[in-house]
Amino acid sequence: MKQPFLSFPAFKIHVRALRLPFTAASVLPFLAGLHVAGGCLCSVSGILALLAVVSTHLSCNLINDYGDSRSGVDWKDTTYFDGIFGGSKLIQAGVLPEHRYFQLAVGFALLSLACGVATGFLIDSLLFPIGCITALLLGWAYSMPPAALAYRRWGEPVIFLLFGPAPVFAGWLVTTGSIPSPAAVLVAVPFGLMTAAILVANEIPDHPQDSDSGKDNWVGWVGVRHAHRLYSILMLAAVAFILVGWLVGVMSELVLVAVLIMLVATLRAAMIMMHSTHSKKRLIIASKITILAQLFAGLFIVLGVAS
Repeated sequence: MKQPFLSFPAFKIHVRALRLPFTAASVLPFLAGLHVAGGCLCSVSGILALLAVVSTHLSCNLINDYGDSRSGVDWKDTTYFDGIFGGSKLIQAGVLPEHRYFQLAVGFALLSLACGVATGFLIDSLLFPIGCITALLLGWAYSMPPAALAYRRWGEPVIFLLFGPAPVFAGWLVTTGSIPSPAAVLVAVPFGLMTAAILVANEIPDHPQDSDSGKDNWVGWVGVRHAHRLYSILMLAAVAFILVGWLVGVMSELVLVAVLIMLVATLRAAMIMMHSTHSKKRLIIASKITILAQLFAGLFIVLGVAS
């Protein structure tokens, strides 16, 4: 019997479909952008802006599963890996149909647009709703034809933009109503690079299925054997930008904790990637290390710009 939406089993299913825990990747940079502009999450416009950012993220998660199911890539391996890579697999398990993902993706896109327009009205700026529209278009184009950017080596730059500059600039814009400053850029870049590194970590175990489906990404470009180097470059570049932000006074010494976390995580995860290129059970550890590093480093960046 079909579970009603508000029942606990249905709730858990939709949390998995939405990949809800991973919204930290957009919430933290938004908060960092808010704080670097001298704002706080204590106004109606700030809350609406956060809802717009999270709704955009959820819409993109959903349309990603829909697009990867339609392309066939998620059917190559139907094993569920905790949503870390390979998607939620609920379509493949017969739990939720493809059209449910599309409906939810459209619903969250409309919610994002509504919150974006309302935020723009409150701060008297068209830049915020324009930003929401742009982020949604990029997020949908990441997975969906005719663009299907994730299949054409443009996935990594898109993820960098969507989880670095986009949410940080949203936080800046809702506070100041103006275009981002160099300080906001210094805060945005590390977040984008860290999330791009997570994508690379996830692409390594997915490479056989991606290759069979014609999905061309940076791991396929550099080769699985060298992907740990690409991963390390992205993570160390993020560390470099954090250090620059600290040296010029944009971030406090608290971000040095983030630097330490990222250096340790990079070393450990890169070693796993280098020696376990064909073991998904081992590679999921590398992905989890990177996700946790992003979470805790992100928290210290937020604290660093807020102090």
